[in-house]
Amino acid sequence: MILNRKKIIDESQKWLDIISSKKLSEHTRRQIVSETLDNFEGYYNKGFLEYRKSVTESDGFAAVEWNGSGSYFMDVLGRKYLDLLGGFGIYSAGIRHPKIVKAVRDQLKRMSLSSQELLDPLRGAAVMVIESKLLYALVDSFFGGNDVPYTKIEGKDFTPIEIKIARRVVLSAIDDYEKAWEPVYPLKVGYSRTEINPQFVAVVPPSDVVIATTFDVELEKVSGTIKIVISYAILEPIKSKLSVGFQSEQLEVDFIWINRIKEQIMGTSANVLVKLGEADISLRDIMELQAGDIIQLDTDATMPLDIQVEGIPKFKGIPGLLKGNRALKIVESLIDV
Repeated sequence: MILNRKKIIDESQKWLDIISSKKLSEHTRRQIVSETLDNFEGYYNKGFLEYRKSVTESDGFAAVEWNGSGSYFMDVLGRKYLDLLGGFGIYSAGIRHPKIVKAVRDQLKRMSLSSQELLDPLRGAAVMVIESKLLYALVDSFFGGNDVPYTKIEGKDFTPIEIKIARRVVLSAIDDYEKAWEPVYPLKVGYSRTEINPQFVAVVPPSDVVIATTFDVELEKVSGTIKIVISYAILEPIKSKLSVGFQSEQLEVDFIWINRIKEQIMGTSANVLVKLGEADISLRDIMELQAGDIIQLDTDATMPLDIQVEGIPKFKGIPGLLKGNRALKIVESLIDV
């Protein structure tokens, strides 16, 4: 059947009116059943309705689903059925689940269709592999341990907590990975899933070329590796940005790079600590301390105090006051000592 433009618009409007109608006449209901069967038989799946006669021949009219809620649905003629075919997509949560309906409605208010042309050209999958002993050490460290992994890792399964910690490590690494790529290309990396069994990790065919990068991570008592494997096809659209020109074999001093590092270092925050002195006090004396009591320290009041930067003595100074605040006057530098 060939329809012209006007008939197509009229046919579309007819079904839009039927869908938005709150009450249908008996004639309209039977017409919907008839046209649905004809369209299904003629254009969708020929011969299927005859094969499924037990479904279509119900009181002379096929059951055309029209409304439903939860585990039940009603056909267009108002007959009620128990839905025993759950599990198809959104119907796995039941018919017209309130949360799903709200999510679809909210999405339609924003945009009903997304265009692939707006997607990032770097599309594909990559793998981040965390060595087992390193993951166990990280979990131990996160929970206040001493970074010591299990003595026997072979055959041990990861617990849900360990998998969750691994996911946090990967998400943190993804953020740093994106920042590292910013000067070259605004890379956007999304977390997909965590896989424990290596047999199920297959992001590219065996014949494809991949780029593998290994990072050595050292903790206080253990070291391990984190590997990132990415398909060459992902980076191929921007390979011109990754190519470098001729580089001299001689070691040249890059003053621009030195100045940039110097600026970054000069803006780094450091903890400065001034130690007034120490005193040995018994627990009895501590329990008897009251407001107004004086604790005598082991330092001379006339001697300068040590000024520590990140725990290392770097200066000597004399305490005092400046504009109503406590201050310290530097009298000696220990940097060159």
